[in-house]
Amino acid sequence: MAEAAGSGAGGSPEPGTGTGGGWRRPHGPLQRYYGPSAAETAEAAPDPADINGPHFDPEVFLNKLLAREAALGREIRALDSDMQTLLYENYNKFISATDTIRKMKVDFRRMEAEMDDLAANMAAISTSSARVSAALQDRHRRGAQLAGTARGRGGRAGVRG
Repeated sequence: MAEAAGSGAGGSPEPGTGTGGGWRRPHGPLQRYYGPSAAETAEAAPDPADINGPHFDPEVFLNKLLAREAALGREIRALDSDMQTLLYENYNKFISATDTIRKMKVDFRRMEAEMDDLAANMAAISTSSARVSAALQDRHRRGAQLAGTARGRGGRAGVRG
């Protein structure tokens, strides 16, 4: 049928022209868009659904129209179903993300409280450490003085004896 019209190499209208030159007949979606060639139209049987054609049959036209309407209805229902599915999936993802954020917020608040406790404990430890260091430094100083005094006495006592 339509394939026989371009019997040349590469589907060109004339044999032997190949793909290097000449016009190629549209095929597939392009052929549906551009429609059949003039030669194909002349050879084709008259279309009773063609509202402008001489062989127009209202019954055939109505049947085609109803079939098209049914097909469009099925497409709309399928798209509606797909949209509902996507909406449901995205809603579930949104709820899950909200729950995760809420849990993270609680965890961060707990962590913040623990960090505040840790900071307070570190401050208390620093204060205690400073007191202990001061006390030990004072005792060390006294011990050094006593050691120096004892050496001084011991050294003199050794000279006398």
